Amino acid sequence: MSIGAWALDYVQEEQYRRLHDGLPDLQPTMSRRLDALDSFEISGTPPEPEFDRIARLAARLLDAPVAMVCLVDERWIWVKGSVGTAITGLPRAGSLCAAAVAAPGVTVVPDVQAHGGHRGGTMEAWCGFFAAAPIVAADGEALGALCVMDRRKRTAVPDQDKAALADLATLVAQQLEHRRRTIALERVNQRTLWTAELMHALAHAPT
Repeated sequence: MSIGAWALDYVQEEQYRRLHDGLPDLQPTMSRRLDALDSFEISGTPPEPEFDRIARLAARLLDAPVAMVCLVDERWIWVKGSVGTAITGLPRAGSLCAAAVAAPGVTVVPDVQAHGGHRGGTMEAWCGFFAAAPIVAADGEALGALCVMDRRKRTAVPDQDKAALADLATLVAQQLEHRRRTIALERVNQRTLWTAELMHALAHAPT
């Protein structure tokens, strides 16, 4: 890594810490979390309709214009489904979404401008309200967050709405698990087909 790139990373991480005092840090469990995310083979892949539907439900739940199903790796936030935005990826550093991944429950920032997130130069730069529920895999590792945003700041979010947002994030995790099992099954079927074709070819090879 060049000195310039290292300096940029350092500045971004410092900015991240300044902007998100009081929110959990991703670093302590980063390695385990990234290994879990890698096992789904989904980072950097295009958005999918199943996740768009969950994003729409989250936006309706909180009566907000924007919602995103986000998966967070070491440097990037990958948007697997959304409503109200065409963004498919953005840098992790300085993002409220990335900070929410490490939270034990639903993160709510009623007034993003007062919190300081508007200085991050991220997707949240325009918004007044932010809420997110972590997307947690079966092994307990957080893969990302289901995020909801609005231009208008708010005073509070009812507990039942927080619980419903957490339920939607659980649906995302279940969909990811289903996707992983489907991919694994397709690979087993493909290997079985290759083996059968090879055995057929060997059985009918000229002697």
